[in-house]
Amino acid sequence: MTRLADRATADAVRAGLSPREIEAEVDSLFAIMVEAVANHTGGQRGGRKLSRRRP
Repeated sequence: MTRLADRATADAVRAGLSPREIEAEVDSLFAIMVEAVANHTGGQRGGRKLSRRRP
């Protein structure tokens, strides 16, 4: 997954996206993933509390 993210970031830089635009896209994707996991686990009431971890 990390290699895929690194490759996508490199592609975005080559395409001319600014670091700010890349970060905004990463944040949007992360929010979608968190929502999907929350929905899959029954939401925050029924599932585990989700926290954002960055390497």
